[in-house]
Amino acid sequence: EPQRWHVAESDGLILGFACYFQFRGGPGYAQSMEYTIHLAQGARGLGTGRALLAAVEDAARKEGAHSLYGGVSGANPEGQAFHIRTGFEKLATLPEVGRKNAQWLDLHLYHKFL
Repeated sequence: EPQRWHVAESDGLILGFACYFQFRGGPGYAQSMEYTIHLAQGARGLGTGRALLAAVEDAARKEGAHSLYGGVSGANPEGQAFHIRTGFEKLATLPEVGRKNAQWLDLHLYHKFL
């Protein structure tokens, strides 16, 4: 069974987590994965996200994944820059698909071949 969940912690505090799953249902998408990373506010800029992403990429690669997708909110420019720095390509912007704090948000879709 693949290790699809990863947790970063320090001194008993959870700094963040990452997980991945099949991008879409059905056997035709079995080698395309979507992932998510969530970091605690104080964990940003310390390499935690990069370490979690490396763990996800390694596990997905070992599982036979061909590609990895990540969605980043339009309200998260740091997340968008992170994806570019880690070798992802921006594929698309899905306009106003999310809502937070009574505001519509775009979703930017990023991709990397493994």
